[in-house]
Amino acid sequence: PEPREVCIELASLLLQIKQPANARAVLNTVLQQGSGSPQLHFLVGCTWQLEGEPRKAAEQYKLALQLEPNHVASLINLANIDHASGDYSQAVRNYSAAIVLAPDLAEAHFNLAGSLLKLGQYDKARAANAEALSLRPKYIQAWQRQGDIQFAIGDYSSAAASYRECIKLAPQNADALHALGLSLKNLGHNHQSVEVLKQALAMQPENAQVLSSLGNSLSACGQFGEAVQHFEAAYERERSDSRILGSLIHHKRRCCDWSDIERLEHELLHRLESSCSGINPFDVLSIETTPQQQKAVAKEKSRQAIRSATRSSLVATAPSSANGPLRVGFLSADFRRHPVAYVILPL
Repeated sequence: PEPREVCIELASLLLQIKQPANARAVLNTVLQQGSGSPQLHFLVGCTWQLEGEPRKAAEQYKLALQLEPNHVASLINLANIDHASGDYSQAVRNYSAAIVLAPDLAEAHFNLAGSLLKLGQYDKARAANAEALSLRPKYIQAWQRQGDIQFAIGDYSSAAASYRECIKLAPQNADALHALGLSLKNLGHNHQSVEVLKQALAMQPENAQVLSSLGNSLSACGQFGEAVQHFEAAYERERSDSRILGSLIHHKRRCCDWSDIERLEHELLHRLESSCSGINPFDVLSIETTPQQQKAVAKEKSRQAIRSATRSSLVATAPSSANGPLRVGFLSADFRRHPVAYVILPL
């Protein structure tokens, strides 16, 4: 075989055994001879990507695409870098270009769905992910992503079904079990949620998010003491998470557990001075905060809700009049006989 082909084969083997520096050294011997090719630049990009150097990797993928614009693998890896950097729109463009060239590549449709999900384009994400599953019906990650998309639009029943399909294919998938537990809680199946989340926790005992989710489900079952224990364990593992801290304070007060409460409340108030991100407005109602702080927390929570809301719009059907009174409607999923409903009724 040609020396260049030998080097490419050797570099590919070195990449497989996670020796990117050695692989790059082999490839550079060929590149220094002026024998550049799309495959060579692609493999050099892979070495940089494996070493956590996405910018250098992207430069190599772009060189590969200059030599061969239809180099699918470079398009996909470049899109992966775009997605990881948060440039989801560019990732969508690169994944879409790869799909035009290789429409039967399930991974490309799956990755496209992930970027579309990040952009909040749920219908397009669902269609892309469905295409991935049609090409590979036992695609474990695609079943999980289908659940994520359905969860994002509030279709918790369908999400639970998708997560169960994923778990059938991969029973040890703790992330899918965690997501299933959250879906069950949102459906009101609190005891089932507790059991599923305990399975996830058995697989990931140090996972603060699973501990916190289990705390919420235990609380929904009225098991407040156990909930506090799980929030404490979650806080020990992830002290930077203000949402977990707020939940811990709220549930300790609910159990009349005053141990260390002043220090925890002081910590939350200190965080409020710099950022309200992740803090639940209901968790700070019982703390000595100012009206301005309460408003700031509520506004940040509203911004988060708007960002995560579906892109579907409500269309007004009542005729509007420039000269008539302003007509305001209040929409809520749970006003019913809540005191707030009676307070706003006269408005």
